[in-house]
Amino acid sequence: MTAPLEAVADRLGRDEAAWVELAEEPDDDWLACYRWHEDRPPPVAGQVLRSAPWQAFGSIKAAGQTIAIGRIAIARGRAGLMAIRVEPRYRRQGLARNMTAALAKIAASRGALGLYLQVETGNAAARTLYERMGFTYHHAYHFRLAPDGGVGGN
Repeated sequence: MTAPLEAVADRLGRDEAAWVELAEEPDDDWLACYRWHEDRPPPVAGQVLRSAPWQAFGSIKAAGQTIAIGRIAIARGRAGLMAIRVEPRYRRQGLARNMTAALAKIAASRGALGLYLQVETGNAAARTLYERMGFTYHHAYHFRLAPDGGVGGN
């Protein structure tokens, strides 16, 4: 899905900006909240998450616990949103919208020209959120899974 960067960044109100903490690196709490297809990520995930020419990691906390995360990376002028995740008991409270808007806003401040993300076809809640924020479908994709359930293949 793609969207005009400024339109998504404008979805963040002044009061909501304080909810999202931004960092150059994911901390242990951020990594503990991160999932790969709702499973714990493989050990190499930390290295991959830090591999872009520039990236930022967002966290939303409640009572000292990380309850929502997101990542934005910029390469060749394009900003890619990844790892937008809200802990299940905190969902449907606008946290993913706030995270998405805050990350888009920082990408806009860094001069990014466009915004994209990938969302699983079966994730109706996320698709609805992103459509409401101005994203449109660009193309479909799929992952190949190795027989052991890992990503890969020849």
